[in-house]
Amino acid sequence: DFKGARTLKADKNTATVSKLDGGTQVHLRVRSIGSKGEFSAWATPITATTTVPETDPVRVASYNIVCHSCGKAPWSTRRIPVASLIAEQNPDVVGVQEAQQSRPKGFNVSQFDDLVRALAQTGADYRVTDRAIGASKGTRILYKPSTMTLLKTGAIRYSRQSGGATSRYAAWAILRQRSTGREMVFFSTHLEPKSYSVRLAQSRQLAASIAGIAGKRPVVAVGDFNASQFHYYAVHQAMTGAGLV
Repeated sequence: DFKGARTLKADKNTATVSKLDGGTQVHLRVRSIGSKGEFSAWATPITATTTVPETDPVRVASYNIVCHSCGKAPWSTRRIPVASLIAEQNPDVVGVQEAQQSRPKGFNVSQFDDLVRALAQTGADYRVTDRAIGASKGTRILYKPSTMTLLKTGAIRYSRQSGGATSRYAAWAILRQRSTGREMVFFSTHLEPKSYSVRLAQSRQLAASIAGIAGKRPVVAVGDFNASQFHYYAVHQAMTGAGLV
C-alpha cells in the first residue's frame, strides 16, 4: 500500500535509490511531473530484490580497554588514544572487556558509554548492543550501525564464578550485515583469570551456549580468555570443540 514509503524526486529520467540493505525485496512505483507541477497517475508497481555482493568481509576486533578504576593512567587520559586505536582499525563489530558499567571519575556516564562518545570524537559512529546496567558488567559489544543491523542481544552469566571476585559474563548479539543481508552471531567474553578450574568450566559453558544460540549462523567469539599455554590448551580445546577455528 506504500504507506510510509520513501519518496525520491528525480530531475532526469533515471534515479538511484541508495542505503538499501542487500538481498531485500523492495516495491517501486513512478509517476511523472508536468511542466506546471501537475502529477500523472502512478504507474503499475514493480517488485525487485537488491543485489548482494559476492564478497564483503566483516571486520571484527577484540580489546580489553582496562577498567577505569584499575588502570595506572586515568580514563580521562586514556579514552581518546583507546578510541583512536579502535577507530583506526575500523571494525564492523568489536568486543570490549573491562569497559565498566560504573562512571569514571569526572564523567556522567558509564565507561562503555563514554567509549562510544570518545569514538564519536574521532569521527567513528558505534553503538553498544546492550546499554543496560548489569546486563554483562564490563563485557560489551560495539557495532557500526552503518554496516550492521542489530537483531537480537543477550548475555550469559557463567554458573561457575570465583567467590568474592568480579562476576564473569559472555555478551552475545545477532547481527545482519547491511550490504549482503547475511546474519552472524558475535560473542564477547572475559574469563576468570586466577582459577584454572573455574576458567575451564566457563569456557565449556561458552562453547555450549554458542551451539545453542547460533544455530546455522556463522559465529565469531572474541574476548580476554586468560588462557595459558601451561594448562594443556584446555580453553582452546573447549572452543575448537564447539566448531570454532
